[in-house]
Amino acid sequence: MEHSWSNEGAGVPAAEAGAPPETGPDPGAEAPDFDVEDHTGRIVRLSRYRTRPVVLWFYSSLRADDSMTEGCGFRDRMSQFDTRGVQVFGVGSDSVAQSAAFAGQLRLNFPLLCDTDHAIAQAYGVDRSRMDDPARRVTCVIDPSGRIAHWYTVARVPAAEVLKVL
Repeated sequence: MEHSWSNEGAGVPAAEAGAPPETGPDPGAEAPDFDVEDHTGRIVRLSRYRTRPVVLWFYSSLRADDSMTEGCGFRDRMSQFDTRGVQVFGVGSDSVAQSAAFAGQLRLNFPLLCDTDHAIAQAYGVDRSRMDDPARRVTCVIDPSGRIAHWYTVARVPAAEVLKVL
């Protein structure tokens, strides 16, 4: 399915973009690039995904019920994301081993990025010290040109909501 990205080439989808976290890049801004290990030990570089939309789901803790619910929501709708050519990444602060155990426990079918030094969270304006507060959850949609397209900064962002802007 082809999606029409609008805002005169700024990369913002037709749906109105949500507000970023307090210090995060604005919609239309270039998404900060990164290199980080995923839960399998593979190095992921965001810029390698420039030709397709990307979802960065920042989760608080591997043991939080909200993280499990949200993660399973993305897992259960992965075929819909795949049909749209979307790459989903979970972004957490746990180690490769902890993230691998979490991915296995929930049978997650998308990579979990191990942001152990919080560099990705900082680049995207995500305040990790407040992530255990469900009202501080963050999900970012990046368009195929590598620009911020949409932010969700509310509790329990269902995967179905994210699909609406893709």
